[in-house]
Amino acid sequence: MARLFTFLAAGPGAAGAPGVDPGQAPDPENTPLVDAASDEAMLKRLFNAVDVSRLHLFLNRDTSVQFATFQSKIGLGPVNSGTMVASEAAIIKEASAGRRFVAVFQNRTFVNDSSIVPVSQVIDATIANFLFP
Repeated sequence: MARLFTFLAAGPGAAGAPGVDPGQAPDPENTPLVDAASDEAMLKRLFNAVDVSRLHLFLNRDTSVQFATFQSKIGLGPVNSGTMVASEAAIIKEASAGRRFVAVFQNRTFVNDSSIVPVSQVIDATIANFLFP
């Protein structure tokens, strides 16, 4: 999933997708997964999942993090043991530097929204350490 999202975020279709700054051109060396129009359509669907009225995302439920989620695909359901777990793949953007990243987590035990806060904080700290060593 991380590889798929990375290809989508860096592909030619990302140039016109919502959540991508107009001046942030994708790498011309990258080729589309299917074609630029299809990649852009997929990014639009992932962007629509983040719509505030739907709030189909987990990572941004922690308001202390320094990133925003622009495209997201979540999963929430029981594993074989019956334990409820959450998963998310997201294209996020760090606020101060404006750099985009792909973040993915899978099968995090989910009791309520606060179950995801540690995951958000680890992602936030990792980005901060990468950008501002």
